[in-house]
Amino acid sequence: MALKSNGSIVGWGWGSYGEADPPRGNDFIAIAAGSDHSLALKSDGSIVGWGNNDRGQARPPKGKDFVAIAAGRSHSLALKSDGSIVGWGDKSAMEKPILPRPETKEKAKVVEVKNVSSLKSIKPPPKTIIRLTVEDKISIDLVYIKPGSFTMGRDVGVGEKLTSKIGELGMVGKYPDDWPARKVKITKGFYIGKYKVTSTQFCKFLNTIDNPQDHVKLNKYARIEMKDGAYVPKAGCENGAINIVHWKGAVAFCDWLGSQTGLTVRLPTEAEWEFAARGPEGRTHPWGKKENVKWIEWPGEEYKKYPHPWSCAPVDAFPDNVTPDGVVGMAGIIGEWCSDFYGVRYLKKDVVDPQGPTEEDLSDKSLNPFDEKYHVFRGRLSFSGPREFGDTGGSGIYGFRIVVVHPKDG
Repeated sequence: MALKSNGSIVGWGWGSYGEADPPRGNDFIAIAAGSDHSLALKSDGSIVGWGNNDRGQARPPKGKDFVAIAAGRSHSLALKSDGSIVGWGDKSAMEKPILPRPETKEKAKVVEVKNVSSLKSIKPPPKTIIRLTVEDKISIDLVYIKPGSFTMGRDVGVGEKLTSKIGELGMVGKYPDDWPARKVKITKGFYIGKYKVTSTQFCKFLNTIDNPQDHVKLNKYARIEMKDGAYVPKAGCENGAINIVHWKGAVAFCDWLGSQTGLTVRLPTEAEWEFAARGPEGRTHPWGKKENVKWIEWPGEEYKKYPHPWSCAPVDAFPDNVTPDGVVGMAGIIGEWCSDFYGVRYLKKDVVDPQGPTEEDLSDKSLNPFDEKYHVFRGRLSFSGPREFGDTGGSGIYGFRIVVVHPKDG
């Protein structure tokens, strides 16, 4: 088919259902050809259809507020002027359309917090961001995650359990460690960093403490460096997430920030981290269900905008990589330390405010087949699965975000 400049349509070729025989008229502005049915959009915003209609695919809805059309094998779609999409025909051939995230009508209120008394005065509504400030050194935005329940981990089949057993015995490859799935309850709300801690923020901490070298590992992947006896971000990495932090360094940053403000500042537990990422509805990804989004196709076109190695994108570079609560960047190339020790599986009874295994638990070789005791880090897009472990920030993938506990939940 073809649409002519005078608004008429011509059709040719095989058309056993009449799909190549368009209606007459010169008020058409768009056409769409399916497998054996056709559609046309008229200048008044209505749609006409013809050809095979065995699944209702050539019978468009009534109305004059359509702006675009599409025809599939046995289904059809139309875009309305209000931005919504309607579909008709064989529904088994249609996937639910992915609509753009609606703009937030009410912007989150930002409240500055410097100490315990200023945080006590805040009742944590979902739309309030607290901005934790330490004089002129650091300013960190946090969003509130209210209490709730969710399914943590996943169910693992017999084959994967066997792989896990092999991993325990001989460390052959990567074995599944995010099981068993169990219902977890988070009984207390918490504030979590809207963004990962940046290179600039971590440098300010390093430059105020003794023995800062104990907390980082400078290497070719590092986003910070030493200049004139002080730690500074590399050019272009000022607002990128810090990426070479030891677990103890992340804990020390939290303790230092707490000592400056009087607040309880710590790393998130793994359960808190996953709850913030998945939500009570069990999202596939922090932002929802959509796959193959531009901010995780590394090294893709979006990441090529930023200096390499390890693409020093600012922590706010990909605003669509955000949870409904407003936590940004929970999936990316930099992982995030959690407070928990690492075990090769979850503890079945650790379901209310889980803290992970204790050091004593790790003496069980079926839970910890290593000679060392490691900690969990999450959120790094990797072939090895959703959970990873370590203790020292050696390869440019180790970052973190903080949690602040409201005094009433302390």
